Amino acid sequence: MEATDEKTDKIPIGMKIVSVIPLKKSILKGDLTYFSSLDIFPGNVVSVPLKGKKLLALVTSVTNLKEMKGDVKEMNFNLRKVALNLGPSIFRKEYIDAIFENSKYFAQNRNTSVMSLIPRAFIEEYAEILKIKEEIVENNSSHYQNISTGDAIGFQSEKVLLQYKIEDRVSTYKTMIRESFAKGHSIFIVLPTESDIAEFNSQLSKGIEQFTFSFHGALTTKKKIELCKQAITTRHPILIIGTAPFLSIPRYDIGTIILERENSNSYKMLSRPHFDLRIFVEIFAAKINAYLVIADNILRFETI
Repeated sequence: MEATDEKTDKIPIGMKIVSVIPLKKSILKGDLTYFSSLDIFPGNVVSVPLKGKKLLALVTSVTNLKEMKGDVKEMNFNLRKVALNLGPSIFRKEYIDAIFENSKYFAQNRNTSVMSLIPRAFIEEYAEILKIKEEIVENNSSHYQNISTGDAIGFQSEKVLLQYKIEDRVSTYKTMIRESFAKGHSIFIVLPTESDIAEFNSQLSKGIEQFTFSFHGALTTKKKIELCKQAITTRHPILIIGTAPFLSIPRYDIGTIILERENSNSYKMLSRPHFDLRIFVEIFAAKINAYLVIADNILRFETI
């Protein structure tokens, strides 16, 4: 448990102790601890003070003060107060859980993992995406339930391997997309590079251009937010083609995830934390019970 850097008065009785992960790169390696009287729950996003600034943080645990009075007394620092509760995270619980499981797998701290697997644009413009989500709830709750809560969606987890030539895989995907759309399910094709995304977009979007969305790191923040808004608000099932971190887009009707170009070394992050994003994709697919297709001309020996 990391200390916050500034002190405050004693914590009033009836308060909660809140542990958070800052949504900012290179802050601290561990969780930060604050106190609050607000109705805060794990998975919420809050605004907290740190080093004279306010920053967003993801709540990892909330404990009543009574339950840890002794621990608080033994602290050699005072806690600061949570500034604002922004409510439940815009990201799926399963996505955050997958990040934490991935961090354990690669023995990395959770803060680094969160910042590596959520696009920076979604953090910088968090309030904008939250506003989009709130507008959907306010204007059409049934639509929001279908694409943003998953309550009515029933998927069955299954993993299959697809080792065909590219033209045969594309033909298979076209059939899968039609079948998924007919069932009311969206589909996400994960690819390692921008050029791969452009290639598959050109081959798979014909006839469904208005329901196809491509995401990669080279897009501007403005474009990412614009596309994210369209992807969230489109009533019809959609096809998303993008790199692994864009699985964070809060769309809950994704029933199929295709891990394409599985043999590509580009899935391995060159900089810290050196994640192999193929592992993360598998973890997330299992969390949401998605039909996972692992595909390439020649699959890796480990996969086979």
